[in-house]
Amino acid sequence: MRNVRRAAPSSAATQKQAAADRASATHLALTILTPGSDDCRGRVAVHHVDPAAARAELGVWVAPQYRGRGYARRALALSTDWLFRACGFERLALLTETDNEAMLRAAAAAGFVREGVFRAHTRERGKRVDSVVLSLLPSDPGQAGP
Repeated sequence: MRNVRRAAPSSAATQKQAAADRASATHLALTILTPGSDDCRGRVAVHHVDPAAARAELGVWVAPQYRGRGYARRALALSTDWLFRACGFERLALLTETDNEAMLRAAAAAGFVREGVFRAHTRERGKRVDSVVLSLLPSDPGQAGP
């Protein structure tokens, strides 16, 4: 496969840090793979975890050569199902720039509902940019249910 690096074997320190991150319940990174391969296609980040409120934010990155093939939509669908069913989350949010049409389409296809825009929410490339807020609840159509 061209232009794809194979996931490097985890060092003991990396594994220890990942275990500490999971134990602290503050964030988690999930690698997007295809069946039968350990070639990284992208990553789903679970961050801003609030265990008391049973909510978290998600971020998605897909390697440029795999964009436009449905990886983000499928990764969101799989990870949100797991986060609702196995982890007990009650709300998942996703924030992206207003002009990130690919992410907005992928999130909508995975069932996320657009809630609104945070104006001048973050700084990107040296300027303030707006962020679209999308969310997903277990009770939304197509989800696991409460």
